[in-house]
Amino acid sequence: MRCSPPAIRPADPASPRPVNPRQRYLTAAVEVLEELVVDDDEIARLAVQRDTLGISPTTAARICARIWSGAMRRFEEDGTIDEDEARHIAALQAGFDRLGWRPPPR
Repeated sequence: MRCSPPAIRPADPASPRPVNPRQRYLTAAVEVLEELVVDDDEIARLAVQRDTLGISPTTAARICARIWSGAMRRFEEDGTIDEDEARHIAALQAGFDRLGWRPPPR
C-alpha cells in the first residue's frame, strides 16, 4: 500500500499564471520526495534548480520543513502511525537527509 503524498500541494505546473521561485522549488522537491528514493541525479537537479532560481539554503531548508510538516500532519490525523506509515516516514527522512536537511527529532 502506498501512502498518500505530503499534504502540501505545489501549484499546477500547467497553470497559466507565473509561479514564484519558491513555489517552483517546492514543486520540484515534492516531485523528488514523492518517489521516496532520492538519487544523486535528483539531488544535483534540485541543487541546480535552487541556484538558478536564486533560492538560498535557508529558504530551501524552510521549504523542506514545510513539506515535512505537511506529511507529518497527514500521518498523525488518525492518532496512530502504522507500520506502512512508519516505513514511509523513514524513507521520507532518508530522502530529506540526501537533500541535506534533517527533520527535527520526534
